[in-house]
Amino acid sequence: MNEELAVFGKDLPQVPPEEIDKITSLADDVAIWGKIAEGGIIINDKTLPEIVGQILKINTYCVRWVDKKPDKIPFLSEGDMPEGYEIRADIKVLCDHQVIGLSLSQSSARYQLGPYIRSLQARNLNPAEVLTSIRTKSVSNKYGKFAIATFLNMGKPKGIVTREENDDDGDVPY
Repeated sequence: MNEELAVFGKDLPQVPPEEIDKITSLADDVAIWGKIAEGGIIINDKTLPEIVGQILKINTYCVRWVDKKPDKIPFLSEGDMPEGYEIRADIKVLCDHQVIGLSLSQSSARYQLGPYIRSLQARNLNPAEVLTSIRTKSVSNKYGKFAIATFLNMGKPKGIVTREENDDDGDVPY
């Protein structure tokens, strides 16, 4: 019996990469959406003080509100932003095998996420290669008090190898 398993293990059929790509692409836009609020991140009516995961996707855009509905356009550069629009970002974070989506305000995107991503770039890291702690913080300005998201690099998850750790031939070191 063990010999049969050993032989079968050598010839184990593989799922073709194109089929894996097809099925995983269906999940690209699937997420449970959370909300940045004072006291934490609200997900499914539960307030969490923190979420920790890998940032898989960042979508930066410009938005203005017309009749209480968002009018979104792609963000190209600061100089190309039409009057009346503000910068926002949506992120998707893989947390415990579940993707959490968060819509970030202009303050969170510009003053928190932007510098955080820049600090990862300086270390030659992609946001998907590190665990990121996302918490909320209350701030005040001339418009009132509101919550922003803050970001902290928690290091690499087990099993993730960064680009700089790969040797020249592209193989992952063991």
